[in-house]
Amino acid sequence: MDPLALAGAGLAIHAGLDGMGVAGDAGSAGASAVKAEKVDPFGAVLAGLIHHMGEVAERPKPTVWGAELDDPELGPKIALAAEEAMKSIKADWGPIFVYGPMLLPAVWGELIGRVPDMAAAKIFGFLRRGLTCSPEAALMEEEAALAVGQVVYGLLPWERKLVDAMMEDTFTMTKGFVRLIEDEQQEDLEVILYLWKEEFLNGVTDHDWSIETFEAEWMVEYLQLCRDMRQHKQLEAMADEELKAATMTGRRLQKEDEGAVPED
Repeated sequence: MDPLALAGAGLAIHAGLDGMGVAGDAGSAGASAVKAEKVDPFGAVLAGLIHHMGEVAERPKPTVWGAELDDPELGPKIALAAEEAMKSIKADWGPIFVYGPMLLPAVWGELIGRVPDMAAAKIFGFLRRGLTCSPEAALMEEEAALAVGQVVYGLLPWERKLVDAMMEDTFTMTKGFVRLIEDEQQEDLEVILYLWKEEFLNGVTDHDWSIETFEAEWMVEYLQLCRDMRQHKQLEAMADEELKAATMTGRRLQKEDEGAVPED
């Protein structure tokens, strides 16, 4: 018996191809062999495969994640939650105004691994001063004063958190308005400010903060501080992920134990 013809006959019988001369008692080996000789093996294989594909198409489709999106009530809620989650990961939290060590590209490189978009700006009603025993600059409210700095754009949430972490407890975060130096219209731009707290005025000098003094006396130490802060936050994030993984594993094992059938 030709093996290919035998295989074709089997597929033809499976497909119920009576018109091709395959019918009757499939349990009779002699009859099957004789009828198989009358079947075109290639046609039978093709017909059997087509029949099999039809069967597969008619099988119930397995439930996969994402079917909930078709639900008229649940779908929009899932889509909105996903959109908000992406915003929290990728969104810009708004521009900030910097006027001290953050003016230097090298500081940004060590802190977040890149130099963000920046633009020179001025702020009215505020005065910048140096600090005793600190590389930071202080920004304080003072009528008729003017301070110059940079507006920083496009910081991601984790980058903003690193900037916030670099600011000591002697600063407070608030909103204010600056004007870009290159803006011909001189329109007010809302930004985030880091202001020096009034209760720590005894640490403020009588002179403006100097970038030259910072580079000569504080630069190396401050860059190391930025590296340490970035590594610290990375380790914190890793610890959080490991804690979540351990918690999920514990819950899964607990469910498996609860669902286990006790042995006799």
